[in-house]
Amino acid sequence: MNASRAGEAVIRGAGDALAVNGVIARRRLTQDAAAAKLGVNQPKASALANTKLDGFSVERLMVFLTALDQDVEIVIRNKPRSRAAGRISVVAA
Repeated sequence: MNASRAGEAVIRGAGDALAVNGVIARRRLTQDAAAAKLGVNQPKASALANTKLDGFSVERLMVFLTALDQDVEIVIRNKPRSRAAGRISVVAA
């Protein structure tokens, strides 16, 4: 994976982690309750809460979102002509 793609993966992962943490916060789940809902142990829930993302792939974070009853939608579209390159973004609604 080149540096650009690695950077994009980090951004996607961070955005997904923030979305997961946002749902957990809105529901006022403890780390133990969040861990049970996500199917991980409490130390993993703590790492996620502190955005320590080693060991969390983008795919795994998306699975966590669906475990929290969230829909995950991936949309692929042409970039505008005004921009030189395509980009990856994460938007939590």
